[in-house]
Amino acid sequence: GNRIFFAATADAGNSPQYGLWSSDGTAAGTMLVKAGGAGFSTSKGFNGIAYNGKLIFSARDFNFTDGTGIFISDGTPAGTTLLNGNFNDDLMMQSPLLFDGEIYFVDQGVSPPTDNQIWRTDGTPAGTVMVTDFPTPPGGVGTSLVSSGDNLYFVADDQHGEPQLWKIDRATLSQTQVTTSGDIQLIGPSASG
Repeated sequence: GNRIFFAATADAGNSPQYGLWSSDGTAAGTMLVKAGGAGFSTSKGFNGIAYNGKLIFSARDFNFTDGTGIFISDGTPAGTTLLNGNFNDDLMMQSPLLFDGEIYFVDQGVSPPTDNQIWRTDGTPAGTVMVTDFPTPPGGVGTSLVSSGDNLYFVADDQHGEPQLWKIDRATLSQTQVTTSGDIQLIGPSASG
């Protein structure tokens, strides 16, 4: 649509919690969507992605979980809802990417026993599910996801703790290790696809 979303405090002096805001680029069209406070908080490192005219993002919601959840918002308080609250850590929704009509992202677990995981969502609670789980340590998943053709690529540690290139097949959602040696840094797909 023609709106942006951002995280901000309502009053820097009184409210340390970040809420969800929306704007059409004018002062009159800038509004608080969901206030930060006792039950809800986005963060300074706010991360989200546009999906079917809505925003999918991560935030803390203590009313639903002890940690962080994935939310969807149409820019209204009533239209801002939890998709999945099964995150026991401070979810860091990294590298959200549209792939095969769904949003994929990395959850870098920061509190044991949560591992690094790749998740996907179709914008519904039932369709917000974990795709793959890498135990830590070893098994850290990098923060980059890249799609090319029918595959989603990412870097994750192998069983020896060495970073390797992996892929997820779109049709089967199976994961395969692509490389077996070297220090891998994922850059992106080729210019031709």
